[in-house]
Amino acid sequence: MKHARHLMIFLALTLLMIAASGCGNLGYENGVVSVDVTLSAETLNRIVDNVGIESDDFVGKIEKIELIEPNIMRITGDFKLLGKERKGSIDFAIETGQDGVQVNAVNSTIPGMDGDSPAIQAFSNALAKALGAFAAENGDEKAGVTDIKVKDGQLVLTLSLKVK
Repeated sequence: MKHARHLMIFLALTLLMIAASGCGNLGYENGVVSVDVTLSAETLNRIVDNVGIESDDFVGKIEKIELIEPNIMRITGDFKLLGKERKGSIDFAIETGQDGVQVNAVNSTIPGMDGDSPAIQAFSNALAKALGAFAAENGDEKAGVTDIKVKDGQLVLTLSLKVK
């Protein structure tokens, strides 16, 4: 009985937190609570800007961010490599993995930069970390990201938490 009361309190607090943060699609199935955290291109732009500041030898000026189904984020703009600015775009696949959010460069139109470039790899890792942190701040820090997809021009991260 005490366990059921704790579960109800937890679910009520989770619902309040979700309502306050503007998240949608709360679900409960087989002891797992899940919630979708939605990120618009504008929100992603702010996250990428912050990541770019930390690795100022890579991102110069972001012109736009496009979200392409099922899980691609395209960043177009000016990129720095060895002190030179180069225009182009990079496509990143955003997925879930054992360590949470994973970001991998899958295509680059920037001369001299491919997905294996150390600068792109460092940026991909920093972006994955930032997206995971954003999801934790806007969901439940104990929940794990279990699904990522692009839907209706937004990036949707599904967070799940097993309740006992």
